[in-house]
Amino acid sequence: MNLHINCRRAPEEMILYGDENTTSGKIVEVYPPKSLSEKVDVYSLGNTLFVLLTGLEPRGKEHKRRRLKGASNAVAHGEIPQFPDNYSNSTDMAIEAIRCAIKLCWEPDPGIRSSAMDIAQGLFAALDNIDRISLK
Repeated sequence: MNLHINCRRAPEEMILYGDENTTSGKIVEVYPPKSLSEKVDVYSLGNTLFVLLTGLEPRGKEHKRRRLKGASNAVAHGEIPQFPDNYSNSTDMAIEAIRCAIKLCWEPDPGIRSSAMDIAQGLFAALDNIDRISLK
């Protein structure tokens, strides 16, 4: 997984790095990286969880060229990837918990995006709930 491809970046990175037309694939640093927060890593966690859950790239259904150009534009505008039907319609509690965590990670606004700790606590709470139900 090449994390330097624009369609895998957080929305605030797209703006930060000045990728105005989001189609060039080049990343030109405009501001010092210190202006980014750990919320960029949380967005990436969502991408990683998506791959672990589905076995697919977050925007993998799209043609590669469209994915690299159009997906970069989608990320910059806060659009999130779609889950495959078998995951978006699943009522399995574990899948629902991971899907919820991914959506929290992919919140476009870094000021609202959950912290990694909040996401971990939510997943642990879901696991405890699943364990309680399965023990009955």
